Amino acid sequence: MTYTLGKRSLPLLFKGKHFWVIFFTLVFFWPKIIFATDPPTIISPSDNSTESKSPKLTWEYSGECVQSRSCFRVEIDNSPDFSSPEKSTYTNNFSYSPQGLTEESWNWRIKAKDKSETWSDWSQVFKFSISTQITTSSAPSASSPAPTSTPQPST
Repeated sequence: MTYTLGKRSLPLLFKGKHFWVIFFTLVFFWPKIIFATDPPTIISPSDNSTESKSPKLTWEYSGECVQSRSCFRVEIDNSPDFSSPEKSTYTNNFSYSPQGLTEESWNWRIKAKDKSETWSDWSQVFKFSISTQITTSSAPSASSPAPTSTPQPST
């Protein structure tokens, strides 16, 4: 096989030289393969918990972040497939306190960007509910027995 350049005809594969061309191509032009780090681990609120107000979402991350940029992306949605997140934010903190969440069930997840600017996969999805109904009562109910009186010593 030959390649014609102007009036010259050059063989494409010189004896023993094609190896170096392939080697050069692999070393210098091969796309970089970058493996993302593990996703952050959700700490709180615990999965399927009920909160009396918007919770403080916290997580831990074993990778390294670039501190000058937002390292974490947090999404909160009332749908488990996150088709239209109600909240989506970026932060460098290991916690986030969403504001304005209504009384209902919420799903949240997080991912991290490492030093090579590669995003991890999303974390496991955790669910929490917000309910302002008080479930414990310190006042006696009408059906509870009246407290008994303690006898007083006679004088």
